[in-house]
Amino acid sequence: MASMTPLPRTVSVPLVAAVAGAWYWAHPPSVQWASFFAAAGFSCIEFSWYATTTEAANGDLSFTPFAATCRPGHTTWAQFWANVLYTPLLLFTYRAWLPSAFLRVVLFPLNIWLLEIVEGYGLMLVFGRNIAWTYNTPDAYFHNNIRTGFAGLWFLLGLALEVVGYTLVDGLGGAAAQALPIEVAVAGAGLLHAARYYHR
Repeated sequence: MASMTPLPRTVSVPLVAAVAGAWYWAHPPSVQWASFFAAAGFSCIEFSWYATTTEAANGDLSFTPFAATCRPGHTTWAQFWANVLYTPLLLFTYRAWLPSAFLRVVLFPLNIWLLEIVEGYGLMLVFGRNIAWTYNTPDAYFHNNIRTGFAGLWFLLGLALEVVGYTLVDGLGGAAAQALPIEVAVAGAGLLHAARYYHR
């Protein structure tokens, strides 16, 4: 597992707080809520992916639903919070910069790899290693934060977003923003995180 010297806590804590503050002030409530829904949705996808795949000794994965060799379902709060902060760029800035749905699908693997590079190195700077995910195959790059062999999966995710995902995320974000302040989502997720942390 790749590692690096983390930033001192006196630097990393204010830095994370500054990023969170920028996220809060830079994006409207509908985008903020959409970020929570998207992060929660990806957590479900990741948990299901772990639970339906078998990992070979060389790190390769095969889709084997219901097999005894499947890995335990897994996701992390670190990835959830990182995705909340990055989703506005992943889903909203991306669409603003690329009006063509065709190009968005074709280039979506690059969009995901950029997310993995930014989030992966961000987590490494805070914790010394990527505590959310790591790739251990020959096609892993940038300190094992991205895997080029997953391009097909990321292409399919981009296609799914165009077909139904963007409409769903936008609709949920807009409806939630009209009903509740974003602080409700932050507090709720924070309480769940704290409950899991203290009941390990």
